[in-house]
Amino acid sequence: IRLTFAGVVGGALFLNIVYFSHQYLVHTTPDFAFSRGEGNRELFAYLANQEDLYDIIYLPVYEDLPIYYSFFKKDSSFFIPRSQYGQEVQIGKYIFVPYTCPVKVFEMRKLREGESVLIVQDPRCQDNPSSLKFITTIERGDKTSLYTINEYAAQ
Repeated sequence: IRLTFAGVVGGALFLNIVYFSHQYLVHTTPDFAFSRGEGNRELFAYLANQEDLYDIIYLPVYEDLPIYYSFFKKDSSFFIPRSQYGQEVQIGKYIFVPYTCPVKVFEMRKLREGESVLIVQDPRCQDNPSSLKFITTIERGDKTSLYTINEYAAQ
């Protein structure tokens, strides 16, 4: 009886692991960057290469971008706790805002003459002002857009 019970429990456990793995690997779609972390490495590699060209870089806090920022900078002093995600947080040139479309916050600011700004936002953001110049798109592995990167072009 013990051997039969162990076989049944072991078989059920094995089937559960197979079922979970199938659900996770086959049926989970990467609707958001965080579900597989896709695109975040590329985003922060791009920003690291471009950050010397800009005075300010706006990013949303969604998809835990502040955590990825801290991770890719390899410095925990840049860590922003989730409790601060509902407010604007600045780390050096990087300003994390609680909106998926940081351009809304950016439009309310007064820029200094000659100040250069880079804005990372969700590709679904609409109503971008004509003062924004499209730079590039960060894509997932399946070629769907994850982030759009725009530059403020002074009028």
